[in-house]
Amino acid sequence: MESYGARGTLIWVLNSATSVGVEVHFVARPTDAGWVAQGHLVDLNPDSRDGLALLCDLDGGEGYFELDLEDGSVLEVTVAKPSLDGRFQMREGWPA
Repeated sequence: MESYGARGTLIWVLNSATSVGVEVHFVARPTDAGWVAQGHLVDLNPDSRDGLALLCDLDGGEGYFELDLEDGSVLEVTVAKPSLDGRFQMREGWPA
């Protein structure tokens, strides 16, 4: 696989009753350690971008999310704080 593009939802879970989701599109490419991706918010309004940035800041600048894909797959991902144009980097897994 050279690259894989998809759409999904980044889900940040606070507890069993509270979660926040944001729609994203991304292109992933394989690495020796799994994969990395470049992504962007589907909804480019400032509230979506600022909300994702806030969630990343809560975890020290990188947010830990579940990525729900359209095919029903769910992956654990680490997301870097988005830029002003809604673009971000994402990688497979959470820190150990």
